[in-house]
Amino acid sequence: KAFSAKNTMGADNDDMKKAEVSAAARREKEQSKYRETCDGYIKSGLTGNVTVQFLINRLVSMGCEPPKGFISCMDCGAAKAGGGFGVVEEMVLPPSSPNKGYNPNETGGAYAEQAKIRAEKRQCDRTLEDLQAQIDAQKEGKARLRLLPEIFLCQQHLRNETHAHQSMVHELIHAVDHCRTKMDPLN
Repeated sequence: KAFSAKNTMGADNDDMKKAEVSAAARREKEQSKYRETCDGYIKSGLTGNVTVQFLINRLVSMGCEPPKGFISCMDCGAAKAGGGFGVVEEMVLPPSSPNKGYNPNETGGAYAEQAKIRAEKRQCDRTLEDLQAQIDAQKEGKARLRLLPEIFLCQQHLRNETHAHQSMVHELIHAVDHCRTKMDPLN
């Protein structure tokens, strides 16, 4: 009987693992469908929406030509947003960096590990606390930050093509403002 009970528990674990794999596969398939639809919305916005085209042309005329892949789709998880603008790039400075305020005893592996964890988060999952930690690290000379101009649309939260285009326009206005003012929101 002990063998039988052990076998049953093992079977339950196997069933749970299969269910988890199955759920992950379904989610992956679902996200793939969302991405395909979202990519179509981006393409139609870039080729057929006069407001999107005007704002892209405005960026180019101001000397801020968007790079290839400037607008992309992403899985934003539970974050309820249509999209976002700007990606903060955090470069951890080496211990030999002569930056004022640098303390090699504090930076070590712990800070680099925290930066790595932040870098692995999706943009839409980053918190105000993450951004504040990055800004503090820059002030302390542990990192250098720069805002990379990028627009992302939250693929699973787009209701339809019109909503996608409205999100693109909204984020492109941020891009135009960023280019026009040459502002550094991280400084």
